[in-house]
Amino acid sequence: EPAPDPAPVSEPEPEPAAPPAPPAPAATPSAQKESIPGLDRTRPLAPAIIIGVDPEDVEYMGKLERRFAELKRRVRKVDGLEIPSAWGEFDVSGETMVLSSEIVRKLTRGSESGGPITPGVSRGNIFGPSYINEGIDIIEEQRQAQDDKAKQANIEKQDRVYPLPMDLTITGVIDDDKQTGGNQGGIGYVSLKTAQHLAGAGKAVDGIYVEIADPYDAPAVAARMESSGLLPNGWHAETWIERHRQQFEAVANERSMMYIVLGFISLVAAFCIANTMITFAVQKRREIGMMRALGAKPSQIVTLFMTKGFIVGLVGTGLGYGMGRLVLYFRNDLRDWINDSFGHQIFDAAIYGLNEIPAELRGMDEIIICAGALGLCTAAAMIPAFLVGLLEPARALRNDR
Repeated sequence: EPAPDPAPVSEPEPEPAAPPAPPAPAATPSAQKESIPGLDRTRPLAPAIIIGVDPEDVEYMGKLERRFAELKRRVRKVDGLEIPSAWGEFDVSGETMVLSSEIVRKLTRGSESGGPITPGVSRGNIFGPSYINEGIDIIEEQRQAQDDKAKQANIEKQDRVYPLPMDLTITGVIDDDKQTGGNQGGIGYVSLKTAQHLAGAGKAVDGIYVEIADPYDAPAVAARMESSGLLPNGWHAETWIERHRQQFEAVANERSMMYIVLGFISLVAAFCIANTMITFAVQKRREIGMMRALGAKPSQIVTLFMTKGFIVGLVGTGLGYGMGRLVLYFRNDLRDWINDSFGHQIFDAAIYGLNEIPAELRGMDEIIICAGALGLCTAAAMIPAFLVGLLEPARALRNDR
């Protein structure tokens, strides 16, 4: 299953009988005039990772088709509309392709439901690395011949054979997160023969995609593949963790920053509780003095205030934990409501590459956060507790303050 370099896909055509004019790479004016019309820049382009699938591989094709059928039964809400996570058919048997919804949004200028795309009817141009590399070579030749008229004349006389883009029928659309791992650039499936033609690889492949049961075993499996000599010379195994290392590092950095921010928020809440307890101690100064005069020990007064701070912290932590779990459960619905009501995009899929806000609850994190909040609230009551504990009864019972 080859995975060539990202290839742009042009806007699909609703009428298969009138495909768009194929663009040509940058060439000399005479070459463009005699061969292929220029690129129609009014049509959007969408870079994508193109994966070639062997239609004769019955086992893997059956697996992909079952996934596609399962996605067709899943319905999700987008802008108030219920649309399936896949539509059309997973057919890559000929000059056909299956695109991800990310490409569809770009080609239809933001329409999630497909817009003018009709599976089995709409067609689109796809440009492979061989097409792009040819254009790069021409540009480089022109750059080197800028000051040499003889070379420029020689380039104009060359009869070039341009690798044309392929006009393929769009047979199906799949949701990125459910099928493609949320690849930000989008992904497309074509037949193995089509992928080889686009990559200019002949009958070779430039990548093999391996699926394992447990994704976290990928580093160990990659190490075994390289050490066992299964890979051809010059090949190496790259795991999904290595490929998305920058994203994981960004998530780890955001996680650390969130701990710092939440720590400061808890600290501010603790100061608020301390201020409340100090105000309470001032208001109850005479009562505290009377308790001391009746024989209450300073430790008992301190224990009383510490217990009050613990109860306040316990109630606040419990309510905060419950509200946090509730918001976490409805996080995507809340995001959609904010986006629709205020027009402010929260967790934009174009930036994060995910259509839904991911979340993972960890018991140890919950214990650390709740215990830290409870400890800070209890500790916040220590300052006023010791102040009132050291208060002399005679001074507390005086009328003046």
